[in-house]
Amino acid sequence: DINGGERSYVSAGTPVESSEVRGAQLANNIESYMASAGVSYVNIVGHSQGGLDARKAARVLRQRKGYRVVKNLVSISSPHRGSPVAKYILDNYAGTIAETLANFYGNVVYGAGNNAIAAMKTLMYNDADPNDGVITGLAAFNAAYPGGSDDVMNARSLMTAQNGGDVNPLLWLVSNAIYNIDGEGYCAGDCDNDG
Repeated sequence: DINGGERSYVSAGTPVESSEVRGAQLANNIESYMASAGVSYVNIVGHSQGGLDARKAARVLRQRKGYRVVKNLVSISSPHRGSPVAKYILDNYAGTIAETLANFYGNVVYGAGNNAIAAMKTLMYNDADPNDGVITGLAAFNAAYPGGSDDVMNARSLMTAQNGGDVNPLLWLVSNAIYNIDGEGYCAGDCDNDG
């Protein structure tokens, strides 16, 4: 239901940070766009962590504006149930997490405002450290920002490359050479704590 008169806007924020921070940045960017474009509603498409950020942004925008600003939210390959890769990196490379991510994503990881540890703590399912006084993980994030009909008129989530060899080469390398990125399968509450 997107007509030819619709415009697109690409938002930019801190590339490596928690979805709490990135989602708030996205909400600010969308609100600025809405004011300059004179629009009352938006559609959001988010890839990977961007799908999580979009759910936070939708909640923030509804709270600020008093109505559901986001008509359609589409997330593509977003880890709504957690990422075993994030848990694996935190468990095995916490001391060198920035260097580990920099090997995958380049020097953007070292840019000002980036927080690789916060990003990984957002992307794992359970709280990274229940004794540190900071609640992290997608179990808590999902409870706070469910992306439901209160915040979004229509929501869809698509997963890509689930069958066959049609997968991102980086994920293929991680899954075959380093770690089983599929974990032990999803169950409510991440029963085996594999992310």
